[in-house]
Amino acid sequence: MMGVSSFRGDKFWEQDGIIAAFRSFATKHNVHVTLVMHPRKERQEDDLTTSSVFGTAKATQEADNVLIIQDKRLTSVRGKKYLQIAKNRYSGDLGIMPLEFDKEALSYSSQIQSAKRRREKPTTEA
Repeated sequence: MMGVSSFRGDKFWEQDGIIAAFRSFATKHNVHVTLVMHPRKERQEDDLTTSSVFGTAKATQEADNVLIIQDKRLTSVRGKKYLQIAKNRYSGDLGIMPLEFDKEALSYSSQIQSAKRRREKPTTEA
């Protein structure tokens, strides 16, 4: 997003400026901005946290919500993939939502939604 052609110095300073511009835009226009950031390279067995975001802390400080996709399938025998709500500025509710891959929909959803979808599916009788 920053691009190498526009780089003029400290990349973390420039990243802070971009985050501030997004925050200002969202506030001024009363819109929601979703920014996807990759985590730093860390040991795979450790959970990702808000401090795992690559670059600077400004991104998670300015965010109203921080969602982290945790994937423990490769590091644990019974590992799962889940969505973690790591920051929720307005209600403060935090937690995790297990994710299950739905082959028919080709997407991830909560286990509750997947079970409900299976129950609602019409059965065919011969």
